[in-house]
Amino acid sequence: STAMAGTKFVHSPYRNGPQMYRMYALEAAIVSVYKNGVLEATQDVAAYSYETITGAYTSYVMSFNSTGSILLASWCTDTADYNPIPPASQTIYGSCSTLSAVYAYDYGETVSVT
Repeated sequence: STAMAGTKFVHSPYRNGPQMYRMYALEAAIVSVYKNGVLEATQDVAAYSYETITGAYTSYVMSFNSTGSILLASWCTDTADYNPIPPASQTIYGSCSTLSAVYAYDYGETVSVT
């Protein structure tokens, strides 16, 4: 759904990798990918097309900054754990059963959960 589109995303995969991230652009975009705050890759994505990056990202905080509106999804290369990634937000709604992780888009920033 395009309701999940945005320009800033943060995610930390938890299963053994490698993981894949697919970026689908709703308009032409340049996507900068950061691994624990360090630039990992830059990807040009044409409007209405996608690009994929693959790497060993388990337990790293992955941040995506795009110049255009994109949809982002992640999964392990064995096709496990397909996750559409919601864009960064000031407010997060949801619940968890036993464990939950919340990350700040700006690596190293403090997150408050109330």
